Amino acid sequence: NRYALQEVAVGLADGEVEFGCEETGRYGGIGMHTGKYITVRCRDSNKVLEDIRARHDHIDILKIDIETLEPES
Repeated sequence: NRYALQEVAVGLADGEVEFGCEETGRYGGIGMHTGKYITVRCRDSNKVLEDIRARHDHIDILKIDIETLEPES
């Protein structure tokens, strides 16, 4: 009950996005030009944060890794 795992990308809007992957699988991201791509379900980051705040009265630590979306945020 301490976490919820969802196999989705978190981005600017709900929908599907093209996610660039490199051969080791260590690096990747939405909009990355790697030559290898997968289509993944994406959830709007604001909605994700709203869901988290609705479930928890207090948050000690929240880590958000936005990878290639820094210019958009």
